Amino acid sequence: MVFSLCHLYIACEQSHKLEHYYEYIYIFLLTRSFSTILAYFLIFFSKIEKNFSACCPSLLKSNSLF
Repeated sequence: MVFSLCHLYIACEQSHKLEHYYEYIYIFLLTRSFSTILAYFLIFFSKIEKNFSACCPSLLKSNSLF
């Protein structure tokens, strides 16, 4: 289930650029404290959710994934 959702997300994400994710990786490497890393992961996953819901709204209406 999770594996197929990842494939679906990758298919949806191909229409978006991944340039913002490199910023998160860079900040992750610069900051080593746990709380900062956790905060950026939360931002990262909220961005994924926003992109996913914008790309595949019909799927989210049929199945409440997020």
